[in-house]
Amino acid sequence: MKAYEKNVRAMPKVAYALLSLALRSPMNTMLPLERNAPESRETQFVAVALNEKLIDKLLEDLTLMKQHLEKAQKSAHLLADQTAPKEANNESDS
Repeated sequence: MKAYEKNVRAMPKVAYALLSLALRSPMNTMLPLERNAPESRETQFVAVALNEKLIDKLLEDLTLMKQHLEKAQKSAHLLADQTAPKEANNESDS
């Protein structure tokens, strides 16, 4: 809630930034794209105030998330590389 909405007349002495988020449910990857496009995915909007400490924490958490995603992507590639030759060998044995 903004300060003026609470009838605050004096200047707030806390510096903050407003972060506006639009949240949507992800597309169902099990459905073909043609069926996903018209599927209703309601958007919810959230606005939050952040000070420097909270922004630092958010950046730290996002960096950690990125590192985990990169690690998961590498694992997925390694797994794909390990299973690909087995599948090719199984096809040639048939």
